[in-house]
Amino acid sequence: MAVMAAERAELAVLFEHPEWQKPLFEALERRNVRYAAVDLKKAAFSDADSPLAPPYFNQASPSAYVRGNTRAVPYALAYLRALQIRGVRVLNGAAAFALELSKTAQAALLRSLGVPTPRIWTFNDIEAIRGRAAQIAFPALLKPEQGGSGARMMLVESFAHLEALLAQHPEHWLPDNLLLLQEYFLG
Repeated sequence: MAVMAAERAELAVLFEHPEWQKPLFEALERRNVRYAAVDLKKAAFSDADSPLAPPYFNQASPSAYVRGNTRAVPYALAYLRALQIRGVRVLNGAAAFALELSKTAQAALLRSLGVPTPRIWTFNDIEAIRGRAAQIAFPALLKPEQGGSGARMMLVESFAHLEALLAQHPEHWLPDNLLLLQEYFLG
């Protein structure tokens, strides 16, 4: 059961996509778990706030920006960090969420664990990646650094294609102005 503002919850759930949360909230209600639903789309917190519940469960999604909720992601990360610094238990906390937000960090982690992974080049400027173009075998996959359920992933055939694409569609730089090119393997 969702708790009223004056009650203490047993669990706080951070979310951005209400439809995705329906099964969780329904299950919590069936079990009579008092929970605080924290909608990240329009929110505010203070570093002096008492925790809403002993544990928090982060269900924020990196793909929030594809639904027009770009502000939910940095808010969630700031809130998670503030909670954890204060010793609040958070499931899927700041470190896990930061890893989820970064395809570059995911690739680096996989590589450090010896897991074969396609090579990537992360860039924030077309001129900067031009200096690495000779290393990149085209076609390559263009992806936003921040995940997004497959959003804005495109196959680029050449460096000229990449330049034209970004000139015609500057929104591909969103949400964080970081892109990556990933080796493309035909399976």
